[in-house]
Amino acid sequence: MKKLFLLLLAGCLWSLAADAQPVIEKQGSKKEPFTFVQIADPQLGFCDKGQDWRWTVDNLKATVARVNELKPAFVIVTGDLIHNHKNAEQARAYRENIALIDALIPVFHIPGNHDNDGATPAGVGVDRRAEHLYRRTFGPTYYAMNIGDVHWIMMDNIIYKNTPGKGKKNVGVVGARDYDKGFTPEQLAWLRRDLATVDASKTVCLCTHCPVFFDRDRRTLLTDRSQVDSLDALFSRFERVHIFSGHAHRTLYTQDADYPRFDQYVLPATSGDMWVANNDFQALCPDGSDAGFVVASVDGGKLRCDYRTI
Repeated sequence: MKKLFLLLLAGCLWSLAADAQPVIEKQGSKKEPFTFVQIADPQLGFCDKGQDWRWTVDNLKATVARVNELKPAFVIVTGDLIHNHKNAEQARAYRENIALIDALIPVFHIPGNHDNDGATPAGVGVDRRAEHLYRRTFGPTYYAMNIGDVHWIMMDNIIYKNTPGKGKKNVGVVGARDYDKGFTPEQLAWLRRDLATVDASKTVCLCTHCPVFFDRDRRTLLTDRSQVDSLDALFSRFERVHIFSGHAHRTLYTQDADYPRFDQYVLPATSGDMWVANNDFQALCPDGSDAGFVVASVDGGKLRCDYRTI
């Protein structure tokens, strides 16, 4: 029954993909324990110039094989699917390999900064315009769903700017590929409406590409730090909110004493890091973490997270 429930949910979400609007799908409560997998920054092609990037594909293949062995209820990929949005080979390799996950295991995506189109000129609406390839392939960039006894909120927190006349240019890129880290007013308004439909007793998980909370020195990676207060106010009815993110290519679990309702999980990249990877050791992140993924178990709204290396 759980598999059927999840498949129906996935079908509802993807059937609205062409519209690319934020969606809320509600289903009946399923309280039996389940597991899910989070994958961060597969980023196929993430390597130095002249280096063979196929090892990033090998890392994704190994991750997919482990997912199929574990048979989780679903998979979440928190952005940066490939390194170069204009590289057709990278895009094809991602689609082909992520499709090897068992068809009974739904895969839910959110975009990262590398999933925006650098050929999109700056100007009004550039953030949404630059997401057109992502939305065409994977659907909405933010949405919410109930799975089990948990309310899941999937949010794009990359506000793309692509400032002209700045940055290093690659073929087809018309700007700096720069961005702010945060949420648009439209997203925050949508989040308020979504949370108004959720019982305060629910466990809530927020999935983003960029971490909301970070290390002791920076505390948050959001460009507008006041948005942390905005999130705290929006989630004020909920005792605990778990945040799952990637982007930083490192392992981090953090809580901020000023915002005790939140705990932040930051996951290393399955692609490792191009500045430390080489032909002999290709799955190391900048903080020394091995590339890998999270396997989380959910039982009665309580979460337990385990890290698995590739």
